[in-house]
Amino acid sequence: MAKKVAIIGGGSSGLCAIKACLQEGLEPVCFERTGDIGGLWRFEERPEDGRASIYRSVIINTSKEMMCFSDFPIPEDFPNYMHNSKIMEYFRMYAQHFDLLRHIRFRTSVCRVSKRPDFASSGQWEVVTESEGKQEAAVFDAVLVCSGHHTNAHLPLSSFPGIEKFKGQYLHSRDYKDAQAFTNKKVVVIGIGNSGSDLAVEISQTAQQVFLSTRRGAWIFNRVGDRGYPIDTILTTRVKTFLQELVSSSMACDYMEKKLNARFDHSRYGLKPKHRVLHQHPTVNDDLPNRIISGRVRVKPNIREFTETSAIFEDGTREDIDAVVFATGYSFSFPFLEGCVKVVENQISLYKFVFPPDLEKPTLAFIGLIQPLGAIMPISELQCRWATRVFKGLNELPPRHDMEADIEQKKEVMAKRYVKSQRHTIQVDYIPYMDELACQLGVKPNVLTLFLTDPKLALEVVFGPCTPYQYRLRGPGAWAGAREAILTQQQRILKPLQTRHVEESTSAPAMPLIFKLVGAVAILAAVFAYLMLTGCVLPERVPAVPAVPAARLRATLFPCTQPFQKVVGWAGDPEWVKDGGPGHHTPGLLMPAPQSSPRFVFHTTTCQNLKHSHISALPSKSWSNVGIVKSLQNVMKHRDSNPQAEQHRTASLVGSAWLRNPPSSVFCSWPRLLQHPCHHHTWDMAARRVAIIGAGASGLCTLKCCLDEGLEPTCFERSKDIGGLWRFEEHPEDGRASIYRSVIINTSKEMMCFSDFPIPEDFPNYMHNSKIMEYFRMYAQHFDLLRHIRFRTSVCRVSKRPDFASSGQWEVVTESEGKQEAAVFDAVLVCSGHHTDAHLPLSSFPGLEKFEGWYLHSRDYKSPQPFLGKQVVVVGIGNSGIDIAVELSHTAKQVFLSTKRGSWVLHRVAESGYPSDFSYISRFTQLLQYLLPPNVISFFMERKLNARFDHTLYGLKPKHRVFDQHPTVNDDLPNRIISGRVRVKPNIQEFTETSAIFEDGTREDVDAVVFATGYSFSFPFLEGFKVVENQIPLYKFVFPPDLEKPTLAFIGLIQPLGAIMPISELQCRWATRVFKGLQGLPPPVDMLAEITQTRERMAQRYVKSQRHTIQVDYIPYMDELACQLGVKPNVLTLFLTDPKLALEVVFGPCTPYQYRLRGPGAWAGAREAILTQRQRVVRALQPRASGRPARSSAAPHVLTVLFSIGMIVATLVYVSLSP
Repeated sequence: MAKKVAIIGGGSSGLCAIKACLQEGLEPVCFERTGDIGGLWRFEERPEDGRASIYRSVIINTSKEMMCFSDFPIPEDFPNYMHNSKIMEYFRMYAQHFDLLRHIRFRTSVCRVSKRPDFASSGQWEVVTESEGKQEAAVFDAVLVCSGHHTNAHLPLSSFPGIEKFKGQYLHSRDYKDAQAFTNKKVVVIGIGNSGSDLAVEISQTAQQVFLSTRRGAWIFNRVGDRGYPIDTILTTRVKTFLQELVSSSMACDYMEKKLNARFDHSRYGLKPKHRVLHQHPTVNDDLPNRIISGRVRVKPNIREFTETSAIFEDGTREDIDAVVFATGYSFSFPFLEGCVKVVENQISLYKFVFPPDLEKPTLAFIGLIQPLGAIMPISELQCRWATRVFKGLNELPPRHDMEADIEQKKEVMAKRYVKSQRHTIQVDYIPYMDELACQLGVKPNVLTLFLTDPKLALEVVFGPCTPYQYRLRGPGAWAGAREAILTQQQRILKPLQTRHVEESTSAPAMPLIFKLVGAVAILAAVFAYLMLTGCVLPERVPAVPAVPAARLRATLFPCTQPFQKVVGWAGDPEWVKDGGPGHHTPGLLMPAPQSSPRFVFHTTTCQNLKHSHISALPSKSWSNVGIVKSLQNVMKHRDSNPQAEQHRTASLVGSAWLRNPPSSVFCSWPRLLQHPCHHHTWDMAARRVAIIGAGASGLCTLKCCLDEGLEPTCFERSKDIGGLWRFEEHPEDGRASIYRSVIINTSKEMMCFSDFPIPEDFPNYMHNSKIMEYFRMYAQHFDLLRHIRFRTSVCRVSKRPDFASSGQWEVVTESEGKQEAAVFDAVLVCSGHHTDAHLPLSSFPGLEKFEGWYLHSRDYKSPQPFLGKQVVVVGIGNSGIDIAVELSHTAKQVFLSTKRGSWVLHRVAESGYPSDFSYISRFTQLLQYLLPPNVISFFMERKLNARFDHTLYGLKPKHRVFDQHPTVNDDLPNRIISGRVRVKPNIQEFTETSAIFEDGTREDVDAVVFATGYSFSFPFLEGFKVVENQIPLYKFVFPPDLEKPTLAFIGLIQPLGAIMPISELQCRWATRVFKGLQGLPPPVDMLAEITQTRERMAQRYVKSQRHTIQVDYIPYMDELACQLGVKPNVLTLFLTDPKLALEVVFGPCTPYQYRLRGPGAWAGAREAILTQRQRVVRALQPRASGRPARSSAAPHVLTVLFSIGMIVATLVYVSLSP
């Protein structure tokens, strides 16, 4: 007769316990107090007493291949990290496949489990249960306790003085369900375990502010490992476990901590604990760094006490709060077990964490009462397989004293290794503990035998992830499918990621080592080349050569831009060239005026007056002239071969450099100077009134620039407030940009601030729209801008005055409160942006008219709440599309992200946790982009992005290269894809009434569609200005080239690879000086030629898209504007006069302050702002002091000094050796 086994609990451990009993021929009866299986993983809106409870969005932290039952792989199309609903689906499949449900008695509570009087001989138990108010007793031969350890919430209120008088709400994480209840509230989450960090991240999407309070800090792991593979499949391998045993614990911790800090520096983020990384249970969260750097989550120390409305932390800071969530873990107990076991401070004495050692008969076992560094389901299953064989007498336990010795040894090891905490009383390492159980059972894989008999399998067993199938290869319960499951596990990992087909790349094999070495050596040369290519002022110390007649040279050489005021042709006359005899004069260079851009160029006419003798007279062996000579020779050659052609060519004549595709900032056109004796035309502005259209970011800095130049600005804003795009409104306003509630800017604060008004150091690096508005208000108040703004005033028409050709004036018709008014202005600045008109290409989606769900443009999207439980497709993979898809995935049943081309996805959080743009947008990296071919630059960047997650594996890789599109920035997308909450799909072929059919033929039922398809722009109030396919001809994206007077400018009508605010500001500074007549513009023909050239260059580089018609690169375009204005920093002068500042200017981030160091509008605080910019970045991340401080070193300071000296010496050597 089969033995009867009582199983307490129908969760994951209970299910595999039933199956293990059946496999051994036992008769199981499972008692489940609720109405369904699943235990912890079954979400319920209301917590049930005595049962674990989770929140709606819970996703497991172990991947599917590591957590599955060993003879029942999870389907390949299931996501790697499964949402609780998917886990439940798997459990139901498992229960159905093995016919387990018939052995479960639902809605039955276990009241008491006690030994039978004859227990010493029979080992039997009396189990008293209750169902529907009736109790029943039954006798069982063995009992398996599978009730887990997440049932009793640990709520240490006594540790928080003042909580009793706190007027806000507080709850345990067990009672938390979703974030909507905390909308616009200030919330503190106590505890930094997995639940605490998850809740802090989720609540931060709706709350006004979240504080994450921690006593010790934590090391944060991520689900998405190298190249996008699940992190546990990378770390949990036999070879890594073997290596960890070979080295000391300290060395293993050093390696792991270095790897974690490379992703983001835990000290910098206020998270670093005093203990080492392997001395605590891991906290896994991919999104936390991004939420910290954006200021949505602020890490704080432990709470000292509560007041009625606030929390006072141990560092003395006080924060007003509305709610408290205690993520303080759980305690466990077994009140139904009468005197059999004792739980003291979450500790229980169990042999191998399974068997009580003091029972006369081993007929009681605890399953799943462990906290593994890995998945719990396979461990529970192996415990069951061992326990059932012990029950049957097929395996025996050692004597009691041996078991107690083993228990004590494990307690000592645990106490020595782990931080003292109630969560560390049942801690085990995955592979060592699984192997320990497998040895008891006789199922541990024999690696040596495998290498001799099946080397292919052996390699995967040793070097691949240690999946549960390894414990089915041999011994009791061996499964014939185990080998195949192991060899195909990589396919099942990749399958759910590849929901959009991506063609494998045929380009760019691994970069040869020799190329890397050569590149490393070239870095030193590149530093000096950078100084030359940025046009530093060179000394005049060069030997004498024969002079060229002044009349001839004057006809051919001329300054390139208005700030270049004179030509130094030969020594002795600083204004023009003098005739002289051979050997009496030194050759000159084009010298910029004191406030001009430091670049040396020649301008020619159609070269009719240029003679070969002029060129041969120049010293071609001089490094400073060889490029000039070469360029002039090319011009002469072209002229001689085609005498009728005009020389509309561009060249940068600096040293010997002919740059491949140099930025427009180094271009100087070759105009017809005989017809136009002055390259830049200026004019005198009779009046000073300027109309500004729009009071967003561009409008505000335009106001300030007008005031700086003594102009009289009037700003017309159609809405009631400043802020433009960045002011959130619940209901979109016609004609105004609109954003969703959670929008966070993708450019960091130091890169996006106005150049003479740094953002406060305690503001987050990536700011929420509310913080951006706060900064704008500070800016407007500081410079007294609001009094120049007329709110609720729309601009109806802007037209030229009849005398425009002479006056340059405009008539501006506005409307306010239903009344129109006309006024005359001397100039107009259009600051209305390019995010006003939603681009909704409905005609490109057949069948949409019969779709029964609802659709909207991203402009009308505000929050994810209306999409709760829906299946949603987001069309478009730009920044808005990805942001919305990620946010919806927290509430929607399923999100599909549809893309035509795919995209390279960048991240806000760069190496060591610095803002990405702060790390990469520097003059030095820009130099490398100039020097190296575009394909090489793209190769390295794509390799870097793929190291974080492989874009091919994730179905995101486009056909174009990384720099051929506007960047898409999102840190959370990889985690949402690997967890299956977002599925990447190709373009939509057509809609039906209830579904979307994609171009790969797949069909998905959808309830709603969000079109994140971008914007088009137009200016209906401007008479005579047409925008065709998002293109408008503007000189340097600012001035229309065909106006008689340059009194109209467009500000912020660009899409930069970087921050837009500093660009808008520099455009304003230039435009206002043009309006005043202090700067001139080239002739229309030259402006049109440059516009055409810019368009051609853009079309050649970028994927054809309406978003790429106004694209600019940040540093080249800023430098180009700075050249016009005369404010570009002079790098060589800085190295000679202020090396500390020079190093930060060249190798640090190219922050806006650099354009306030010199020239018009110079700001005395610019130097200090540059030298302290890193402090402001770090300050925003450190509201909590970290654990062990980093060891200080004087080495960086020494290197800085030596490098500065080296740069000065190199400059002097160059000067002395120049011929």
